[in-house]
Amino acid sequence: MANDGLWGWMMMLGSGVSAGIGNLLIKQSRQGAATGLHSPWLWLALAFFILNVHLLGKALDRLPVSVAAPAISGTNFVVVVLGAALVFGESLSLAQYLGLGSIVLGIVLVGQV
Repeated sequence: MANDGLWGWMMMLGSGVSAGIGNLLIKQSRQGAATGLHSPWLWLALAFFILNVHLLGKALDRLPVSVAAPAISGTNFVVVVLGAALVFGESLSLAQYLGLGSIVLGIVLVGQV
């Protein structure tokens, strides 16, 4: 099917984003009065990690693992770094912005199959 590759990339993107959101929610679960297993943020993070694994499997049905896995990891990294800046007010250096650009370029290059 012609759209298999597109669906694979959509599943890959969803997997990386859900993993990144899960990581940000883990950070959120460590703040406030309810931490650890008592934090609703932790349980929400686990739901996003389950979604990540499901979408990873769907992506691997359509894309080579040598393309999907690095792209998912890179997407996760970009979501975490930008999310940390937006949600938690963490400042980013020029080097970090350049690193993010390099990661995005790497995802594009690895995806050229």
